[in-house]
Amino acid sequence: MYGFMGKILVVDLGLDTISTGNMIAWLMNCFENNVIDEDKLGYSIDFGDGQNL
Repeated sequence: MYGFMGKILVVDLGLDTISTGNMIAWLMNCFENNVIDEDKLGYSIDFGDGQNL
């Protein structure tokens, strides 16, 4: 359900869904590799945690 709601939000904002997905994946990868952390971002963005997106 979160994926569908996210797609609607992305389309309503006029963003490309594939590019937005790639950016989110990159951000999650940075989070997993400790490039950014929860203190800098303000919340956790782990893979499989769709509620935070």
